[in-house]
Amino acid sequence: MLDKADELGRLIRSTRLAKGIRQIDLAQYLGICKSQMWHYEAGMAVPKVSTFRDICERLNLDFDKHARLWVDAKLEMEDDINARKA
Repeated sequence: MLDKADELGRLIRSTRLAKGIRQIDLAQYLGICKSQMWHYEAGMAVPKVSTFRDICERLNLDFDKHARLWVDAKLEMEDDINARKA
């Protein structure tokens, strides 16, 4: 289980829903497909930092406040990938 990736995904999803923004609309704003947005929200993928910055901008989230969570999620995801390769 990827706890930080899940936490990041829940943050994105809950904020998006609170703002009344549809997943497809956020995905289009970011220039990604809806399924990729779903992967971010489900904690199955972590966006690139530039994409996360754009998500924060669109959702009016403080990027600096959530940057540590993004870093932890990214490292957790990389550790998981490396463990699967070993």
